[in-house]
Parts: sequence; structure tokens; C-alpha cells
Amino acid sequence: MLLNAVILQNMIAYSILSLIVGGITAVLSYFHLKLAVIIYFSGIVIGFINLYTMFVKDTNGWGDLTGFMSYLAWLFIGFISGLMVQFVLYLYKKVKQK
Repeated sequence: MLLNAVILQNMIAYSILSLIVGGITAVLSYFHLKLAVIIYFSGIVIGFINLYTMFVKDTNGWGDLTGFMSYLAWLFIGFISGLMVQFVLYLYKKVKQK
């Protein structure tokens, strides 16, 4: 049960975050960066699992903030590592062509 009321400002913030995450995924898919999409998606999944466990723990009222910050950290880690792996694969294919 929610202890706080759901307000329009929170719904708008979550919608904007969803559009950003979806937009990043769409751009990666558009450029056919398959490994980057898979790694980014795994970062999203790990972030959601971490977010959920922090919400359930409820560490003295800080569970929501720490869960959300860990979610954002896993999003960032997934995005950057996906791009790095995709770049290494690109360099490998370039060297292999020569």
C-alpha cells in the first residue's frame, strides 16, 4: 500500500525518465548496435532488481532515494559498457578486414 499520494509531478517525472530510457534504446536499435542494446537492457534489469530490493528493505526511509540512485547508476553503467563493448567490436572488425 502506498503511504504517499501519487501526484501529477511524480507521474510527469517518471514519464520523462521513461522517454529518455526508451529513446536511448531506440537510438541504439536504430544504429543496429545489438551488443550495446543487450548490455544496456541488462543494466536496466539489474537496476530495477536493485531498486526493488532497496524499496523492500526500506533502510530508515532512505530506501526510495538509494534505490533510485542505484537504478540510475546501473543505467549509466549499462549504457557506457555497452558502447565500449560495441566500439571494441567495431575496432576488431576493422583490424580483421585489413
